[in-house]
Amino acid sequence: SPLYIFITSQTFSGGFGGYEGADAICNSAAFGSILTGEFVAFVSDNNSHVRDRIKNPTKRHWYLMDNFTRIALTKEDLLDGNLLAPININ
Repeated sequence: SPLYIFITSQTFSGGFGGYEGADAICNSAAFGSILTGEFVAFVSDNNSHVRDRIKNPTKRHWYLMDNFTRIALTKEDLLDGNLLAPININ
């Protein structure tokens, strides 16, 4: 199964309760759409980087929620900005 990436139309300040709060917001947005599963917010702080939070042990590709538009082939592509398409669906 593909990995999904999306943006929300909402704006948040940095005070969302750390990673747990950010992940809760992310999962709430995902479940409010057509997505199921576990979602991790794409956030970093001074103590850790998003690369350590995002896992992809099976080397699956990232897709938009349309299930068609491929965004990145690898985790490295996702993190270094080598995207195949913009992340523009919320």
